This record gives sequence, C-alpha cells and structure tokens, in this order.
Amino acid sequence: CLFVILAGYYLGIKGEIKFSLLGTIFGFSSSLCCVLYPILTRKRMDALNDKWAVIFYNNAHAALMFVPLIGIFETQIIIEHQAKLRNPLFWFWMTVAALLGSFVGVAAVTQLKLTSPLSHNVIGNAKGAAQSIVGAYIWRTPLTLHGVIGLGTVLGGSLLYAYCRLQEKKSESKSGSGKTKNNGKEASELEANGNQHSKEQLEEYDTTRRHDNDGGSNKGHASSL
Repeated sequence: CLFVILAGYYLGIKGEIKFSLLGTIFGFSSSLCCVLYPILTRKRMDALNDKWAVIFYNNAHAALMFVPLIGIFETQIIIEHQAKLRNPLFWFWMTVAALLGSFVGVAAVTQLKLTSPLSHNVIGNAKGAAQSIVGAYIWRTPLTLHGVIGLGTVLGGSLLYAYCRLQEKKSESKSGSGKTKNNGKEASELEANGNQHSKEQLEEYDTTRRHDNDGGSNKGHASSL
C-alpha cells in the first residue's frame, strides 16, 4: 500500500508542468516534518497522558516559532500593507483562520490517540491528493496526464491501506471474541467439574454418616442383648 502511494507521488512530481528542484527540496522537507510531527506527538502524548496538554504545547511552540519567521520572510510585505493591519475585517478573518487551525490540531491529536502515526500520515496524503483535485477543478489549474494518474494512484493506495487496516481490525476482533468464548467455555467446564466434585464429596459424606449410624445401632442392639 505504501509503495503504491509513493509511486503516485513520483508520478505526480514527474507530471509537473513547471518542475523546480528547489521547490521539490522544500516539498520533501515539508513532507519530512509532516511525517515526524505525528510520531513525536504520539510519544509526548504517551508520556503526558493528556491530549489537551499536547495541544497547548504544540500551539504555544508554533506561535513562538512563527514570530521570527514572519520577521525574516514577511517584513517587506507587512510594511507595504501596513494600512490593512488597522482593518477590522482583516483581524476577523485572521481569528477565523486561527480557530480553524486550532480545531485541525484538536482533530489531529484525537486521531493520533485513536490510530497510529502511519495511519495519520496516509490519511493526510489522501486528503492532500483530494484537495489538489478539488482545487484544480475550482481554479482551473492545468494538470498533465502524469499528474492525474499520480493523484489517482495516491488516492487508490490510501483506500487500499484503509481496506487492509479494516480487515486487520476485523480479524483481531474475531480472534478476541474467539478467545473470550474459549475462556468462557473453560470457566464453565471448571465450574461444572467443581459442582461435580462437590456433589461427590456430599455423597461420600452421606455414605460415611450412614455407615456410622448403622454401626452405632448395631452396637446398641448387641449391648441390650
């Protein structure tokens, strides 16, 4: 499944109309960060055992890291458009974007808690491919044949991975239910054996008492004679 997804990415890169080595390097670096993010987040989640603390730390670190990056790469743009900083509509949409970003972070951490980092990355790749297709349709972005095949391959590999995971979950569920049935059967057998053993002990006790009573009556009869 992962090989199919990687093959789809290769076809998508090969089918780019304007291929850029620098853009490919930055894209690879971005993908590497996206791969490391769920792995490190899952580790911190297991250590803290509190997803809200992980969300807070992620957002706080992101805010602190963005301040110097904005100063380095966006200073000229901010100076040119500083009049828009006094526009309430600008801050309204900035607040909406921040809220949506926070909700995405909550969804990502919740997903990592319920699945694995690998599943999270596969879902992210499928989402990116679907966004590319929808974006190309809305904005009329030209796509080459290789690009379309690559996006389709990524989506197909992601669906195949989801199907395999679903089958694994079903098999695990069946094996778990089978073990539960076997354990229940063993418990029933032990209980039945215990009841049978108790019954045998009770019968043995009644037989002993009957012999004792018979022996006592015989001795009394002999002494009276």
